[in-house]
Amino acid sequence: MGVIVAKRASRGRTSVTAHAVPPPASGDPLLDFIPVPRVAPRRNSLTEPRQRAFIAALAACGVVTEAARSIGASLEALYRLRAAPGADGFRAAWEAALDRGLARLEDLTVARALEGEERVVVANGEVVHRYRHYNNALTMFVLRNRRGHRYGAMREEDLKPGHPVYDRLRAAWIAEENDPEKIAQIRASINAKLTKTREAVLARRASEAMESGTSALAAVESAVRARLARSDGRLLVVGVTGAQGSGKTTLAAGLVARLRDDGVRAAALSLDDLYRTKAERTALARDVHPLLATRGVPGTHDVALGLDTIAALERGEPAPLPRFDKGADDRAPIAAWDRASAATQVLVLEGWCLGARPQDAEALEQPVNALEADEDADGRWRAHVNAALGGEYRALFDRIDVQVLLEAPDFGVVPVWRAQQEEPLRRAGRGMDDAALARFIAHYERLTRHILREMPPRADLLLRLDPDRRIRSLRQKATDTR
Repeated sequence: MGVIVAKRASRGRTSVTAHAVPPPASGDPLLDFIPVPRVAPRRNSLTEPRQRAFIAALAACGVVTEAARSIGASLEALYRLRAAPGADGFRAAWEAALDRGLARLEDLTVARALEGEERVVVANGEVVHRYRHYNNALTMFVLRNRRGHRYGAMREEDLKPGHPVYDRLRAAWIAEENDPEKIAQIRASINAKLTKTREAVLARRASEAMESGTSALAAVESAVRARLARSDGRLLVVGVTGAQGSGKTTLAAGLVARLRDDGVRAAALSLDDLYRTKAERTALARDVHPLLATRGVPGTHDVALGLDTIAALERGEPAPLPRFDKGADDRAPIAAWDRASAATQVLVLEGWCLGARPQDAEALEQPVNALEADEDADGRWRAHVNAALGGEYRALFDRIDVQVLLEAPDFGVVPVWRAQQEEPLRRAGRGMDDAALARFIAHYERLTRHILREMPPRADLLLRLDPDRRIRSLRQKATDTR
C-alpha cells in the first residue's frame, strides 16, 4: 500500500479577498467623509469619487493592495494622498475601513475555531478518509482574547489594582474589616507582598534568561521593571557602569527602546555628554594640571548640568538632553541636543565611572602606570580627580536608584575592547594609533581598577562578563521593599 498522507482539503481561493463582503451602501456613514480636495485634477488623479470607491473597496476586502487595484491606483499615490494636507477625513475613513476588515477576520477566526476544517487522508493517490480537524490552540487563543477574565493565564505581575481577582479579594477583605486604620494596614501589606512577588518573578526571569544565554538587556530590563513597579510615579534613574568598550552605551540604548515599545516614557543620557566645554578644560589644564585637558576623568564633567537635567525631569517637564561632539572635542550646540518628553518615567544614565567612590588617600600615593609616574609625579592630578569624586559628583551619583555594573574580567581586557571600538575610526583615517590609544586608556586605568574592586558588592545588578563580553554570571542584590 502506498504512503498515507493527511492534508487539508482544498478550499479554492486562499487569499484574504476570498472572504470579501459587498462594499458599503451609498448611505453608509463610512463613506460620509470629507475627501482630499483636488485642484485641476488630471485624468488619472485620485478624485473625490475615486477616493470614496477606494474606501468602499477597502471596507469590503480589508486589504489595501486589493482596494488600490480595484480603482486602478498605485499604493504610492494613495499613501501620498493620505499624508497630504487636508487628508484628515480620508485617513480616518481609511482606518475605519481597515477596522471593518479586522472585525471580519476576527469573526472568521471564531468560526474556524468552532467549525474546524476538513482534512483528508490520501493513499495511492486517492482520498480514503475525510475528517474535521479542530485546532485547540486557535480555540484557546479565541477564548483568552474574548473571555480573558475566565480563560486568560494568571500572571503574578498582573495581580494589581484593576485586575478582577485583586479587586474581588480586596472587596472581601474590606467587608471583613471595618476599621479604617486596619484596612489601610491590610492594603499596604497586600501591595507590599504583590510588589515583592512581581520583583521575585522578574528576578527569576532575569536569571533564567542568563542561563539560556539571553543578552544582558533581558536581565537589566527585568530589574528595571521590578523597580519601576514600585516607583510611585517618581523618576527612576538607572545607572549603567562599565569599563571602556564593555557595551554600556549599546545596553542603555536597547533598554530605552524596549521600554518605549511598551509605552514607558524613557530617555538615555551619557556621562560623556556632560563633559565641560573645550575652553573650560583648557582653563583647568592651565590652572590645575595639564592632564585635565583630556576629557574623561572626574573633574572634566559639568555635574551641575546633569543635576539640572534630572531636576527638570523630576518636575515632569520636557527637558533637553545635553550632547557632546567628540569630533570637535566640544559641547554640541543646543539645537543638536535630543529632548526627553514630559512626564519621563525612566532615565538611563551610563558612564565608565558612574557611581564610583573616592579612593583612600594612601591609595593615591603610588602611580599605577607610566602616565602617572611621568606626568603626575607629585600626584596633583589624581588628587584633584579623587576630590571631585568625593565632592560634586556625589550629588549626581546619589540620585541613581538602580546601579548596574558590567564587570570586565580584569583591566587587561579593557585595551583590547577599546581598540575594537577604535578600529572603525582607524579605517576611516581618523582613529588613534596604538601609542596614542595606550596613553588615552592610561588616564582611566586607576579608577577602572578601583571600580572593579569596590563596586561589585554594592551594585544592584552585577553582570560578570567574559573577554568576549558574554555574561558568565549574574547577581542581583536583594531589594528593600519598605
